[in-house]
Amino acid sequence: MIRRVHYSLILSMLTFVTGCSLSETCPEGQAMLSDGTCVELSEPGLPAQGESSCDDGLDNDGDGFSDCEDQDCWADQACPQGDDDDTSGDDDDSASGDDDDDVSGDDDDDVSGDDDDAASSGPDEDGDSYVASSAGGSDCDDSDPAINPSAIELCDELDNDCDGLVDDNPIDGSLWHLDADSDGYGGQFLSEETCSAPTGYVDNSDDCDDLDGAIYPGATELCNGTDDDCDGAVD
Repeated sequence: MIRRVHYSLILSMLTFVTGCSLSETCPEGQAMLSDGTCVELSEPGLPAQGESSCDDGLDNDGDGFSDCEDQDCWADQACPQGDDDDTSGDDDDSASGDDDDDVSGDDDDDVSGDDDDAASSGPDEDGDSYVASSAGGSDCDDSDPAINPSAIELCDELDNDCDGLVDDNPIDGSLWHLDADSDGYGGQFLSEETCSAPTGYVDNSDDCDDLDGAIYPGATELCNGTDDDCDGAVD
């Protein structure tokens, strides 16, 4: 199927470039090159018209294919099985191994983003497609399918994504703000999203001056040219 699609693409390109239809052949006494150009057979080194040659870069029989693209050459020793005759980038007989079209092995052949360290290469008791770390894999808890390197970190006191850290960067964490002056009100500039409040952090950012413990929402307003209670008005 890959070879047929490739040939169709080549023919379409030749038709676009040369303006010839797929049924056109060269006049008698000429041979067609792989780019669709007709050349005189009298030129030195060219075989007789219609005679198949699998290594000269010519469309000798005028069917639109040259060398190993021509079905007549597929059995020729010049086109051994396994060569990249269709210029696809893959060996034609690569049904296994570590080529791009491989469906097995330890490479990321399925372009999933994960190495193929699934159950085929070791124990996977929880069926999450990750081998237990005790067997050289990356699953830090092979008894829980919700715990593996692809899992999302939650606030549950577990290392859900097997990165060696518990409750780090959780999707269900809370936003905490630094309370630099320890007046119970956080500032507006430094914050962290974690499962529980880090030391010195609070759950609000209402302090209009987090460097002065006497200034915070609800503080007594004084005649000092300062917004002591953070209501937006001075004195």
